[in-house]
Parts: sequence; C-alpha cells; structure tokens
Amino acid sequence: SPDAETHRLAVYAMGALSPAELEVVELVYGFRGEPKSDGEVANVLEVPRVTVSKRRERALEKMRNVLA
Repeated sequence: SPDAETHRLAVYAMGALSPAELEVVELVYGFRGEPKSDGEVANVLEVPRVTVSKRRERALEKMRNVLA
C-alpha cells in the first residue's frame, strides 16, 4: 500500500491523462481489481492489443513528464 505522498503524486500524474489512457492505466495496473495484461485489457475494451499498448506507453510518458 503506497504512503500518502506516493498516492498524492500518482493521483496528480494521472490527472494529465485522457479518459482512454486513464482507463488503460487503471486496468493494467490493478486500480480496478487485479492487474491485467495488455491482451486482457484489449478484450475488456474491445480494441486491438496494439491500441492498449500505445495508450499505456503514452500515458506513462505523460505521467513521467508531469512529475519531472
């Protein structure tokens, strides 16, 4: 379980994401139940796996930039 500061920074960084990117991050990293693979998320969202991968990568880059 993250400490309060880590949680605050994660929420702040996630605020920079589009709704589609946020949904992928929440599913991949287990914010909505168990963590899921890109393939599992693709099945849930009914999109190609490559779309999930690109959204995840773009989301993580945005989060890194916000926190830099």
